[in-house]
Amino acid sequence: MKATGILSVSAISAIILFTAFTQNNPKTDNPGAGNPDGGKKGGFCLQSIDQDYDPRYDFYNYANGAWLRDNPVPETESAWGSFLVLRDHNEQILKTILEQAASSKNINGSIRQKVGDFFLMAMDTIKLEKEGIKPIEADIAKIKAIKSNAELPAITAEFHSKGISPFFSFYVMQDAKDSETYITYTSQGGLGLPDRDYYFKEDEKSLEIKEAYKKHIQKTFELLNYNDAAKMAASILKIETALAEASMKRTELRNMELLYNKMTFKELKAITPEFNWDLYLKDIGMKPIENIIVTQPNFFIALNKLLQTSKIEDIKTYYTWNLIRSTSSRLNKDFEENSFAFYGTVLSGAKMMKPRWQKALSATNENLGEALGQLYVAKAFSPESKEKVNIMVDNLTLAFRERILQLDWMTDSTKQKALAKLEAFDRKLGYPDKWKDYTNLSISKISYVDNIFRARKFEHQRMVNKLGKPIDRTEWGMSPQTVNAYYSSFKNEIVFPAAIMQPPFFNPEADDAVNYGSMGAVIGHEITHGFDDQGSKYDGKGNLNNWWSEEDKEKFKARTKVIESQFNAFEAMDGLYVNGELT
Repeated sequence: MKATGILSVSAISAIILFTAFTQNNPKTDNPGAGNPDGGKKGGFCLQSIDQDYDPRYDFYNYANGAWLRDNPVPETESAWGSFLVLRDHNEQILKTILEQAASSKNINGSIRQKVGDFFLMAMDTIKLEKEGIKPIEADIAKIKAIKSNAELPAITAEFHSKGISPFFSFYVMQDAKDSETYITYTSQGGLGLPDRDYYFKEDEKSLEIKEAYKKHIQKTFELLNYNDAAKMAASILKIETALAEASMKRTELRNMELLYNKMTFKELKAITPEFNWDLYLKDIGMKPIENIIVTQPNFFIALNKLLQTSKIEDIKTYYTWNLIRSTSSRLNKDFEENSFAFYGTVLSGAKMMKPRWQKALSATNENLGEALGQLYVAKAFSPESKEKVNIMVDNLTLAFRERILQLDWMTDSTKQKALAKLEAFDRKLGYPDKWKDYTNLSISKISYVDNIFRARKFEHQRMVNKLGKPIDRTEWGMSPQTVNAYYSSFKNEIVFPAAIMQPPFFNPEADDAVNYGSMGAVIGHEITHGFDDQGSKYDGKGNLNNWWSEEDKEKFKARTKVIESQFNAFEAMDGLYVNGELT
């Protein structure tokens, strides 16, 4: 996984550069993934092999056939593989931690009290049924009271602080061209479907999804007891389609060079005069700013036109939809099932909802990640694993260095700059050296939705407070209990949380060959992100800064196109081709 704060992408070009890491995607193709213990002794699961296949002609089914046959996708999932098997194993550990915290007498204000009470309220379905829509009634009333566009900045600021993003997102992160400075960004947003293309595709499946989405919106407003639910659904789709029309495509969103549009705050106000940005800043608790990065200027020009031409009642309906869409899965059974029917089944393919404890755990993880992470690390992480994985990172970095030196198409000057970037890589293993301070977050036993809003407001305020302060390079973008890993272009760092340092990816008792074939693939995958088609645009300090000679850059692009074309030709299903640029 690659994280820049704006987008996450998969490496494609690095396969060209460094063939040492041409392995199957570790997220889906790991022999022995059905065995979380990974084999206590050797770490390799022979039961995954299907002897009916000849490895000379079909190695994939030879190596994985038995596992695939014995591990169908669970009805609560839309996909299944080694990452998800380990996630399930990990969730059992987290479940025990949370149940103990929820049933214990904890010191008020302690980490255990906060995660325990959050989980407890998430589990209380009886209370949720009694409350109905009471947790969001005050917000609905605020929307109903709006009389004109002049009142939109205030409600938008409040919603953004609660993790609800009508129209656009607004955030603070590192300046892509000055990695030692925090700056504000604003980006396209406000869609209820995954991306813009869902609104415009005309194939049968896409039309079915769009129709199901319209019916889902209508059903949601019927649950809210609105009489004109069908009309409201149509007005929401009209607004979202206009937003989608002005939005960048997924392929464009990968390219930070397209997204880096730094302008003065006055210039932003000039292209969106219909929205009072000064009032918005005041209401989110931010001091006046001089500059801002507007990732899609054309989107905001279109947004201004939309605000000018839309009826205020339609805009209010759209805001109500954003509120209920963001909270439906946290309300009573009717709203939760309605949300799952579309987002869980129609969009994702899951046939059944997960048990309540898994949903409550996921919400606790999402909103109190590092708080739960502290308890997880204390219970489940071995320092020995961290030491051994650190050695593996050393060795893979050295191997990667050799591959750079051996490239016959890259000039020496570019090689030296590539090596300098590799040398500057920071690494984070296991868990943060400095934990997030949750002192100012209060979690109660009053309301589940209120606890979610409190946690989101806490995170939003933490983000706003970063502006004007030094970059915190100790901060993690992923919790220790997350079964994943990532590379950050902005910090030029590779990060491996504690949760991935266990079987089937890593076993301190296993042979090195097994660990390098599994955890080594994950490590190599993240290293290559620093040199893939997007990561290669950043220097060793995390700045968007071209360090390539023109000659080498063109050679690199040409090699990238070959791999892209190869993946474009892969037909996953009849008529459904892989998008090489997004692979």
